[in-house]
Amino acid sequence: GHKEALKIIWLCCSAGVDNELEPSRIVDLCFRLGFSSEVLVSPDADAHGIVARLESEHDSACESLEKSLAAAGNMYGMVTKQQFMEWAELTAPQLSSTLSTFMHNLLFHGKWTKHRLNFVPFEYPKLDQKSDIFEGVHPPNLFALACASPHLGGKWHNLYSFEFHGHSMNRLQYSILGYSGPTVVVIKTEGGHILGAFTTSKWKRSKDFYGDTNGFIFQLYPTLSVFSPTGIESNFIKLHDGLGFGGTKDMPRIFIPASMEVCNAGVMDKTFREG
Repeated sequence: GHKEALKIIWLCCSAGVDNELEPSRIVDLCFRLGFSSEVLVSPDADAHGIVARLESEHDSACESLEKSLAAAGNMYGMVTKQQFMEWAELTAPQLSSTLSTFMHNLLFHGKWTKHRLNFVPFEYPKLDQKSDIFEGVHPPNLFALACASPHLGGKWHNLYSFEFHGHSMNRLQYSILGYSGPTVVVIKTEGGHILGAFTTSKWKRSKDFYGDTNGFIFQLYPTLSVFSPTGIESNFIKLHDGLGFGGTKDMPRIFIPASMEVCNAGVMDKTFREG
């Protein structure tokens, strides 16, 4: 199960001796497990290419996860087993699946019997188009995002992006209205921060908020943070004169106005956790 896998990950990193660990040791192991899980079921895997990619992508892939886990620890950035498990439950619930998926692929070579599994398999998100935000075959920062939710793995279809569809709210709305599948909205700021939102609700124009508790907002870079619903208010999505998540009608917590200029991102509201 989930907690058992986290305990094993801790044991592998601590060798049963250390009471505190550097976050980099834990995240490094999980990154390599997640990457190796796919290699095990890839018949044309290139051994030299795999090693090179692991070494080149590791730092950027793990940076936001390491910072997030370090923030849950003590003033020196070290974490205890309890702190690690609590952080993983709240921020990176799919981290444990890197181990479970690796072991399953090692033993069964990817032949899933999903009705018997007691975990959601870890999958790297796979983009159907190039992206300025997510670059490369295995975009490094997508590993961190895939750890945040079981809904974020697998194939991604690009509904809208600046680089392919232009700088237009009309085109954004045209691209997403009526789409009923799970959707990830990813925004990169001029300062290099990456944030966004996830929703499972069908897109529609509405002056009022809509959506459900399956959604959340997040920061991906420089530190991974997941802000799940509080249960206090239900102002999840508003798509009218702009696109907003959380907050109020007058001031959504994340807001892209119709002009797509001077966007806003706040740190607290009553719909999503503070951060």
